[in-house]
Amino acid sequence: MAVTIATIRAHLEFSAITDLSDAVITDAITKATSRYDATVLDTRTDEVIELDVCDQIARSPAGRSLRLVTDAETTIYELRRDKIRESMARAERVEP
Repeated sequence: MAVTIATIRAHLEFSAITDLSDAVITDAITKATSRYDATVLDTRTDEVIELDVCDQIARSPAGRSLRLVTDAETTIYELRRDKIRESMARAERVEP
């Protein structure tokens, strides 16, 4: 299942943003999709892409009020995405 505009709009916090256009979401999906290798992330690819898109939107002017952690403007989406990526990277290095 691929990440779509509907997938992103299903997040309750994004449904409240009235000036979030489909074009902005599509652009974020395109950027996020190009960043990750499905052969590495396997079954977690869509989840990582979705979190990346949410992170991009939360950092955009339209999403400024969304769930930013107070430290260095880190979003909750970035934290969750990086945790998954880190666990997948460790799994790649394990030898049988």
